[in-house]
Amino acid sequence: MSNRINAFQFAALGLMLGNSLFISFGIIILLTLSKQDAWITMLIATLLAFIPILILIYIINFKPEKNIFEKMEVLFGKIFGKVMNFIITCYVLLMLLIIIWSTTYFVLTQYLSKVPFLFLASLFILVAAYAVSKGIETIARTNEIMFFIGCIFILLIIISLQPHSEITNLKPILVKGITPLIGHAFLALSYAFPPLFTLLAIPKNNLIDNKHYHKYLIIGFLISVFFISIVFFYLITVNTIYLVELFRYPGYHVQYKIDVAGFFQGVENFLSLHWIFNTFCLIMMCLFFLSRYVKDLFKMQEGRKLNIIILVIGLIVVYVTNYLFPNSEAGVQFMKEIYPYYIASSLFGLLIIIMIVIFFNKRKQKEDQKTLLLN
Repeated sequence: MSNRINAFQFAALGLMLGNSLFISFGIIILLTLSKQDAWITMLIATLLAFIPILILIYIINFKPEKNIFEKMEVLFGKIFGKVMNFIITCYVLLMLLIIIWSTTYFVLTQYLSKVPFLFLASLFILVAAYAVSKGIETIARTNEIMFFIGCIFILLIIISLQPHSEITNLKPILVKGITPLIGHAFLALSYAFPPLFTLLAIPKNNLIDNKHYHKYLIIGFLISVFFISIVFFYLITVNTIYLVELFRYPGYHVQYKIDVAGFFQGVENFLSLHWIFNTFCLIMMCLFFLSRYVKDLFKMQEGRKLNIIILVIGLIVVYVTNYLFPNSEAGVQFMKEIYPYYIASSLFGLLIIIMIVIFFNKRKQKEDQKTLLLN
């Protein structure tokens, strides 16, 4: 099993992760809040995205040979470090629960309405767990393939929707001013950024060309956030805000308009796979994060035993999520009223605390080095 990937693959993971929570939650929630100004909200979010991604890079650069679990024990000590590791793992476990439910529910409602929820969700877990058992290189290569295929699909969608786009549908602009949109932009980042937390399970030294990885990662995440602005632009200009708000998955339903030379019709199910690629990337990375936690906690070696444990955890998550969100409305309400303000914001606060501790840790090391030189 290979544990090394290149900087582009690392950035591609960040890009795909940044869009993973939007198809089921982010798009519909931001449309109800920002209305026809949703595309402006995402432009503001693109500018604000520098803040969280730079914090993430700062943490990645600390002790580049270690993953996040090993770093926590260096920063907070062995006992409290394990407590911190448990807390951050709970965040990722919750993300896995959310993304399994949203991916499965999306596929059931749009593609396979007669397939049992537990069967389909378990299938996602089985495939993702298999990828995780092969290592981060397999995950990164799989994601790289999905990334390029997704780019082709997105290009086809934009070209096909352009003739149906009416710029006048964006009016009126800034009805309530710019201030509410800034708040909505922070809300957008609460969906875009937390999935990137799973990248901390990959040590910087595991990147083959890690000198410039931060540039790739920043560009990838900014493109990820900006892409949602493009999505909103076409949703509103093609269907109008009044029609878009009626759909549960507007990012899917807008593709019914696609008709290229009378030949490419009814291809919305095929082209919308790019959304599934994003969500499946998060499923894989959540399971990979959990596998690193279990491996570090129990000092286990790579092998069948670890793979079985991760598979069992994934299947338990499938069973729990089937009962946690009994319907689509419950999931949307949770992601609108609880997730951004209690979960995503507390995760961001935790990252700030980690960043501050790293800063003082580095400062102390420099002072110790100066003392040794003077002696």
